[in-house]
Amino acid sequence: YTQEDFKNFILDYQESGLDFEMMYQRFVDFTCLEYEESKLEEKYPEYKTLLNEFRDGILLFDLTSTMVWTKAMEDTIGLQKYFETNRENYVWGDRVEANIYTCANYKVVSKLKRLLWKKSKNMVTIKDMQESINKDSPMNLQINSSKYSKGDNKFIDQVKWIKGTTEIPTESDAIIFVEITDVIPSEEKDLSESKGKVISDYQNYLEEQWLLVLREDYVITLNKEVLYSIIK
Repeated sequence: YTQEDFKNFILDYQESGLDFEMMYQRFVDFTCLEYEESKLEEKYPEYKTLLNEFRDGILLFDLTSTMVWTKAMEDTIGLQKYFETNRENYVWGDRVEANIYTCANYKVVSKLKRLLWKKSKNMVTIKDMQESINKDSPMNLQINSSKYSKGDNKFIDQVKWIKGTTEIPTESDAIIFVEITDVIPSEEKDLSESKGKVISDYQNYLEEQWLLVLREDYVITLNKEVLYSIIK
C-alpha cells in the first residue's frame, strides 16, 4: 500500500471527524483486513474449494436460467410446438359436469326438489333457483357447479356417474344433493388447461437438449488426482 492509497482513504472518510492518528489507525486496520481477505484462498484450501463451488453454482444457475427456465417461460412458439407434438400426454380422464346443492334444512329441500323438476323442463335456471330459495337468507341454498374428475370432490366420488340427482348422507345438519348433468369422456386438454405441466415438461426437454449439445461440443476429462484429494 502506498501514500496515494492513504490519501484516497482520507478523502473517502474525511467527514468522519477522526483526527490524523485515528484516521491512520483506521487505514492500517482496513488494509490489514483487506490483505488478509486477499490471501484467504491461498491460506485455507477448504475455503477456496467452497468459494469455487459457490461461484460455479451461481454460474450454473445463471446458465440454466437463460438456457432452460426463462426460455421455457418466454418462448411461446416453442412451447406451443412442444405441446402440439406431445398432446397425447395432456388429456383429461373421464369427467362429469355436476351441480352440488347444499341445503340448510328440509324446508329448503322441498323447495329445491320442486325447482329441480322445473329445471328439468327448462322452466328455470340455476340462478333462478338460488335467487328464489335465498330470498330470506343467502345460506338457505349453496350451489357449486363445475366439471369434476375422480378425486376432485368427495361428494362427486360417492355417486354413480350417470345423469340424475342423488342425496348424499352427511354427519352435519346440511342436506346435500349431487346432480350429474353430463358425463364427459376422456379428451385432450387445451394448452391453457395444462400450461403449468407443459412448461415443466418443456423445461426438462430443453435441459436434455442442452446437455446433448454440451456433450457433443466438449470432451469431459476427469482429473482423478483432484477427485481423490476432495474425497480425502
